[in-house]
Amino acid sequence: LRAAEGILDVVTGLGAVHAAHEPALHLVALRHLRAARAHQGHDLVVRNASPEAEQELAAAGASVAATPREVAAASELVITMLPNSPHVREAALGADGLIEGAHEGLTLIDMSSIAPLIAREVGEALAEAGVAMLDAPVSGGEPGAIAGTLAIMVGGEREVFDRYRDVLLQVGATATYVGPLGSGNIAKLANQTIVAVNIAAVAEALEERLDELRRQAGWAQTFGLPLELISPHEAKDRF
Repeated sequence: LRAAEGILDVVTGLGAVHAAHEPALHLVALRHLRAARAHQGHDLVVRNASPEAEQELAAAGASVAATPREVAAASELVITMLPNSPHVREAALGADGLIEGAHEGLTLIDMSSIAPLIAREVGEALAEAGVAMLDAPVSGGEPGAIAGTLAIMVGGEREVFDRYRDVLLQVGATATYVGPLGSGNIAKLANQTIVAVNIAAVAEALEERLDELRRQAGWAQTFGLPLELISPHEAKDRF
């Protein structure tokens, strides 16, 4: 699977608590999130569609799992960050998915940016198998993922958030609880709407200014900076 928003591909799990009370951290499909950061105080297990990414983390001391089911079976906490809603549903509920490795005490934190209704759908299905879930999309892009400065918006049961807040703060600068399951992705949608409006406003302002310069210089061609030039991905996929 490709990295979500260029940040990382991840299904992550925390395994059994050690005598030192440091849970084993299991990650599947990790990319730009550096092993040194994710490895803090935890055993690390990874699963990625990219063998190169797996090898990089294995060289740093991580173990490699074959499926999300393996990760879930060995873990206390699983964290996913995937491109879109279908990928999350498949990783959680599909063949060899997390639900097939479900056991008492397992929790899923989905850090993907997906539809809030899908987050709730997955959470309800997992709840029937005894698995708790938080949705926790991020803002900050690839640089934030590498630097550990992501802003994380979290929805779900407050008690589950409080239990794993410190884990989220190993990969982000802030982890803010915003409400019940699905609320994290609602907050992310609001964030992206604000970003898109700002992009469009700047593009419009630049277009007006360049048109003025064109008129002053007597240029024959009209120059503009529509949204498609500034962010073709946003223009094509989000509007």
